[in-house]
Amino acid sequence: MTEAQLLEAFQTTMDAQITLLSQIVALHLAMIVGIYYFLGRAGIGLKLFAFFVYTVSYGTFLSLSLLASVIAYWIDAAADRRLAAGAESGVLSLISALNSSWLAYGGAIFANVMLIGLWFGTGYFLFFYKSRAPGAPVMAKGADTSAAA
Repeated sequence: MTEAQLLEAFQTTMDAQITLLSQIVALHLAMIVGIYYFLGRAGIGLKLFAFFVYTVSYGTFLSLSLLASVIAYWIDAAADRRLAAGAESGVLSLISALNSSWLAYGGAIFANVMLIGLWFGTGYFLFFYKSRAPGAPVMAKGADTSAAA
């Protein structure tokens, strides 16, 4: 592959990963809205079904993101082979150095922890979170709730 083809393929996989991450966050936020407005009052059967569908779609997006990551790894390996063969390229060497730096590893760990946290947070919000009754006033902790007569 030429340098231009490697750079184009690398940019395409990065765009795909960003798009998939955006879709995962949108799916998560849609689930939160659904829980807040509808599923909070639903029975356990509907909650389990909604969480199953959410988990399947979440897993689909994660598997597509993993596929894009593997493709990006292959592109990086091809760039490394090209550099090892003696090709002079400042851009490829910078990308290769960035992909093997602490920043890339830290970003991958952060993204994985974030995705696991989103899934567990949605499960908690669906099954364990109890909101206040609709129309109930918000009161400060320790405030006197008795009516003054």
